[in-house]
Amino acid sequence: MIDVFITHYLDGTPGSRHMNALLVDQITWTRATTEKPFRTTVVYYASDISAEAEMLGMLPPDVRAVRNDRVGRTDIQPSLRNKVVDLMRVSDADFCVLLHNDVRVARGWLDVLEADLEYAERDSGAPAIVSPRHVPYHKRADDEALWDEFKLNPNILTPAQMRVFCAQHGFHMQGIEVLCPSWGPPIRNGHQLMMWAARPETVRRLGYCDERYTGTCYDDSDWGMRALLTGLASYSSQSALIGHVAGMSYGIFSGHQPTINERVFKAKWGTSVFDELQSGSIWPRLQTW
Repeated sequence: MIDVFITHYLDGTPGSRHMNALLVDQITWTRATTEKPFRTTVVYYASDISAEAEMLGMLPPDVRAVRNDRVGRTDIQPSLRNKVVDLMRVSDADFCVLLHNDVRVARGWLDVLEADLEYAERDSGAPAIVSPRHVPYHKRADDEALWDEFKLNPNILTPAQMRVFCAQHGFHMQGIEVLCPSWGPPIRNGHQLMMWAARPETVRRLGYCDERYTGTCYDDSDWGMRALLTGLASYSSQSALIGHVAGMSYGIFSGHQPTINERVFKAKWGTSVFDELQSGSIWPRLQTW
């Protein structure tokens, strides 16, 4: 059995309730694009009781919904991720997957992730984490500015690669009609842990996301660095494609948080390590640590 966990945010701000429809659509696509059976758990934060009730009424009956009850920090992403870790640590599944509520998957995604995870474990001889390959929705494929935000992530297609892929496959990230391409085995190039697949025992070794970070930015990089320092192998899938609209589910977070989280990161790791993170050189260095 496989456990798929989807994080979901409902904070009651204007427009946040559209996330319920997005979540249900995401679950529908995720199930339609693989024949491999899996259990779905939605792990959510909700300060809007009516939106929460609406969500619970919209979910398919076999989907488990778990409210984030981590004390004191229930309004931030690291805390929500750590609730997922709580559940993964006690899972009896063969492996677990973490997804966001604003993604679309390509057909065969789960089969590819499973094969890539097995390959990564054999190749490294160590417990492994495999992240899917992220691509933007087609409407943003030509937006060069988007890549200023993403260019340091080795798991994302370049703008040129994305345009070629769109032309070859008619790829518009509605998910169901797109096949995962055969672009070879995963690459060992550890990076920030946004969405990933791992076995429960690997998650127990990975540990928790640092809740000193607030919202998004640098918390997933911190987590990915600690995974490598813990001796885990971190791979990027070349063929398990997941389309992601950056920021669609993060509208609840303040624009000041990247600055706040930068200060947290520098206080923890030092300015020189932060500079390595910005250049991308931290990942190959930690792979040989």
